[in-house]
Order: sequence, then structure tokens, then C-alpha cells
Amino acid sequence: KKILIPKAEMEKLLKEHGKEIWKKLRVALDKVGTVWKNDDYRVHVGIEHKPNTKNWDLQVNKGASKRSKSLIEGGRGTHKKLFFDEFNSNILPNKETWKQNILRQFDK
Repeated sequence: KKILIPKAEMEKLLKEHGKEIWKKLRVALDKVGTVWKNDDYRVHVGIEHKPNTKNWDLQVNKGASKRSKSLIEGGRGTHKKLFFDEFNSNILPNKETWKQNILRQFDK
């Protein structure tokens, strides 16, 4: 899937909120929907499409700053996925491994 958030913005988000997002994902293994949000972004956990796999994505909030909204193609609709990832629902990697796995996707 295409990544629509700049790597520098993702690095900033992970630096400021990565620990909190990671913790929310750990307890959200049996949930669907928004598990974390700030003024600009939200993390949405989806349903399992593969056995033992949980997916999540980063979306822009409706009341986000113009800079964050500019990441959405066409500038409308806040359900656009800026970043998509998945993990084994039985074992969420430790926080540092999780962050490195996210950032590694920008190098593909």
C-alpha cells in the first residue's frame, strides 16, 4: 500500500506518541475502531483479514491542521489511510522493533 505521510512526519509522530500508540495497540488485539488519537491523527484497528493478523492504519482527523489535511489527496475525506501496517495478533513486537518495522517500510 502507498504511504501518504512523509517519513519525517512519521518519525516525529513516533517520537512524540509512539510509546502510547504501541501500548494502545497491545490492548486492542480484540478491538476494531479507533484506539488512539490526537488533534491531527488517529490510529484505527481493523478486522482480521488473515488468521492471527491484526491490521491498523493512520488516518487524518476531521479537525486536523491544514498541514495534516494536505496529506489527503484532494483535501477531503478523513478516512484516507496515510499508513497501513499489520502484525501477528498473538505477539506484538517490542516497542523498538515495532517502530523500526514502521520506518523500514519507507525505504522500500
